[in-house]
Amino acid sequence: MRYSERYNRMCEIYKASIEDYNLEKFDWSEDAKRIMYEYESKGLHKKILGNTIFFDDTKPNGYFFGKKYMDITIKSWINDGGITEAEMLEIYPKIFVDKLLKIIRKKWARKYYP
Repeated sequence: MRYSERYNRMCEIYKASIEDYNLEKFDWSEDAKRIMYEYESKGLHKKILGNTIFFDDTKPNGYFFGKKYMDITIKSWINDGGITEAEMLEIYPKIFVDKLLKIIRKKWARKYYP
């Protein structure tokens, strides 16, 4: 299957989100990428992906785990502001960090300057 450049970048971001984990514990196959693509674009495979977050005898989908971990991390940054731009740039590409900072600044502006 052929993916857009944007989607391929997001997959790299998902992987970067969990670099601190042992990446070999996860499934990074082309099939795992396809399943994640279909989950995000068409809402398919919810039952499959919902069960693969837990470690058992099969490897969980790395893209799914990375996305969920990234979502939790970003949510905490937005709510707590506990990270600098430089720290974000160590993990994520600049274009992604710029969009994220825009969201964070907007949220904090509403929070502190209603």
